[in-house]
Amino acid sequence: MIWGIVAFAAVLFLFNAFQKRRRLPYPPGPKGWPVIRNVLDVPRSQPWYAFTEWTKTYDSPLVYANALGTHILVVNEMEDAIELLERRAANYSDRPRFPLMELMGWMFNTGLIPYGDVWRLHRKLIQQCFRKDVMKRHHSVILSKTREMLEKLANTPEKFTQHCHIFASATVLSLVYGYELASPDDSLFKSTIHAIDEALLALSPAKFAVNTFPILLNIPRWFPGGGFHDWAAACKEITLKMRGDLYDYAKESIEKGEDRPTFVRDILERYGEKTANMGKEGLEFEDILSAASATFFSAGVDTTSATMQMAILMLATHPEVQQKAQAEIRQVLGNGQLPTLADRSSLPYTEAVFRELLRWRPTGPMGSPHAVREDDVYKGYFIPRGTLVITNIWAMTRNETLFPEPEIFRPERFLNPDGTISTNTSAFTFGFGRRICAGRYLASDTVWLGLAQILAMFTISNAVEVSTGKDITPLSVRYTDDVIPHPRPYRCSIQLNDGAERLVASGN
Repeated sequence: MIWGIVAFAAVLFLFNAFQKRRRLPYPPGPKGWPVIRNVLDVPRSQPWYAFTEWTKTYDSPLVYANALGTHILVVNEMEDAIELLERRAANYSDRPRFPLMELMGWMFNTGLIPYGDVWRLHRKLIQQCFRKDVMKRHHSVILSKTREMLEKLANTPEKFTQHCHIFASATVLSLVYGYELASPDDSLFKSTIHAIDEALLALSPAKFAVNTFPILLNIPRWFPGGGFHDWAAACKEITLKMRGDLYDYAKESIEKGEDRPTFVRDILERYGEKTANMGKEGLEFEDILSAASATFFSAGVDTTSATMQMAILMLATHPEVQQKAQAEIRQVLGNGQLPTLADRSSLPYTEAVFRELLRWRPTGPMGSPHAVREDDVYKGYFIPRGTLVITNIWAMTRNETLFPEPEIFRPERFLNPDGTISTNTSAFTFGFGRRICAGRYLASDTVWLGLAQILAMFTISNAVEVSTGKDITPLSVRYTDDVIPHPRPYRCSIQLNDGAERLVASGN
């Protein structure tokens, strides 16, 4: 009898607790409509702008929407992101479902894999080779690819967008697979970039609603609006070929006895003997290594390329920043050397320019969406299981308390009064918690060196319209409506500094 009473009391307690939690409100947000709720309110084009405005409209850094039953929580302040995604990481490290990416064969991607053992192994492999304390081993490759970019900029400066893209691609291809990219017309490179471009298109909210509303998967191929099925099937063939071709190249190079360090080689040497005789488990491990390799490459190319294009745009439109950074480089290194990553700590203003670049135009303004594993309560709000959590990085970079006059490019916000680098950071642009970008240290070193050596080699300014003699000001440049926004095509002038030719020619 007594145990029955205890059991009844326990059930009653849990029921009351659940009811109390369900009575808690969701965070504020647009009211929406019956049935469809906020489907019409969720922006499909550059949503970071609208979500930032929602914080003002609803007087809350946490805003909520419900689109056909999909709970969406937008986190617009850094302190909330740290609390939810880092301190409560066990509950906020999952990923939402991406139905279109499933159809396209991209669910091998580390960034899309649900939180669990397979994801942990992916991260472990990547971090072993690209964590902060082992990055020095990669510096020679980064330096080599930077020099190649400088030579291209010197010879055909008008193709700077292409050179930025090749620089990003060649660096990661070399480090991950040992593949040397000689030309933008390289067939393997072109097919690989095609696969990545299609994946980014599929993730764009302005292009495909299937990821947000999985119910649309039920639309037949032949029905109006069902054409995405055929498109996704074609993309899957390209994706699987890209992943397989690159991994096969890396393995064949190792089998031929080519002795050069790469991510694939390093992991195979660490784990190869353990998996060689494991049958199915060995094949599964190689599948994971192939997946992690393709992830690292595909994630690094577009972000680094976009950041370098932003850097050139920034230098063209902020001559005073360019001049200060160039003066610092000349003072520390003289006129006879190009900066290397070993000089990074000696160039605080250049470091501040780099940090401000990440803040001014973050390449992932919406971050990577997280998903809640279990019901939660935060600041008196109910956050149900399965909620899609969006970290609005753009809003965080526009926080006027942390970054006064945020639209102004001001490197000094990352400097102490004495000119030394401050503890202020823009590292949050790489994400939060256990899902933070695994390649952030490689991205940081690659972009910093590219920026520093461009400053030492070139002076970048606005292009001049020949017919009028007036500057063509890139400040009016618009940005692509992509997950990773790029500046739309613009023109600028890239001129070699005095004596710069001999720096690249001599390898200094």
